[in-house]
Amino acid sequence: ILFAESSTDIFNTMQLSTLAVYWASLIGFVNLMRLLIINIEKRLHIFEYTFKNTLVFGTNRKARNVIRDIRDNPHLLKHIVGVVDRKAKTDTLEGFPVVKEYHNLPQLIHEHRVEEIIVALHDSAKEDLLNIIAICDRMQIVVKTLPELQAVVSGRSGAIDDGPIVRAFPDNMMLWQWLIKRMIDFFAGIFAIVFLAIPGAILAFIGWRKFGRFPVGKIPIVGKQGRLFNMLLFHIDADDMLTTGYRGGSEQQLSAYGEWLYRTQIYKLPMLLNLLRGNVSLVGPRPEPLCWYREFSGKLRLLHRRLMVRPGITGLAQMKYRFESSQTDMRERLKYDIFYSENISLNLDLRILLRSLLILLGKLIG
Repeated sequence: ILFAESSTDIFNTMQLSTLAVYWASLIGFVNLMRLLIINIEKRLHIFEYTFKNTLVFGTNRKARNVIRDIRDNPHLLKHIVGVVDRKAKTDTLEGFPVVKEYHNLPQLIHEHRVEEIIVALHDSAKEDLLNIIAICDRMQIVVKTLPELQAVVSGRSGAIDDGPIVRAFPDNMMLWQWLIKRMIDFFAGIFAIVFLAIPGAILAFIGWRKFGRFPVGKIPIVGKQGRLFNMLLFHIDADDMLTTGYRGGSEQQLSAYGEWLYRTQIYKLPMLLNLLRGNVSLVGPRPEPLCWYREFSGKLRLLHRRLMVRPGITGLAQMKYRFESSQTDMRERLKYDIFYSENISLNLDLRILLRSLLILLGKLIG
């Protein structure tokens, strides 16, 4: 219609010009209003442009430079409420009071409504840095540090900071990537259930006849953000050894059939239902019960970082260590879990899945 040669064209040149001007004006007006609203928000410091109450850790030259940078750059939107350093030799730094103890840090955060913490300690103060992160991260406080301390905690420069500050625990995946990860979990679960329905039914029947009980049991597991759910597993013994076996019971107490289920990991087959429900993911930290977290929470710092992602049927630490055989080297295993949660990506998931399949095939063949 637009290119008709008849004199009775629906749109002539004037009408097309008017339409083009209309759309250009509309787009320009919308963008102008957006810029105006953003400008008003910045001027009034409202919504995402409000100042964030910030604590600075350290009284050295680096901490002093951080404070001066924040003071000279109001666009960073940071409002310093105080300085903390247990080894401080002064009571004030750049006009801010210095607190010389860490034990009342949670109270200090609540009193001043702190939203962000900047750690500018000496390179040698690694223990202090980890203790600070362990306290603040549980309270949902953003922790940032200097680039030279990246060897202690993984991180990357914040995109909106415009300064030499590194966020301790950045978000490595965008929302659409999380959606793709969940879709992969869901469709992989459906495919696996359809493909393994008959073998699973046969294993369930054998377990029922051999152990004289319902073949599937459940264990209360701590999931993402600390939410509890019941994880489904095949029973591996006539007695109630499901939890004991899952947490490292002796294989010598099992029958040949139970030991085979245990060794090949096939006893985890019912977890596919948890995968469909979104309780677990294909890749993630090993699912652990509440009693496990109670046992190790006081011994392992940053243990709660495992709860930032869904537990997984397989994972980085699960490939390197066999959790069922012992509970030693927990700190090393925790390092792998934290590394995964802070470097999570679809590419990393794919590599872990491929390697896990090779390991599983080796166990089945062997």
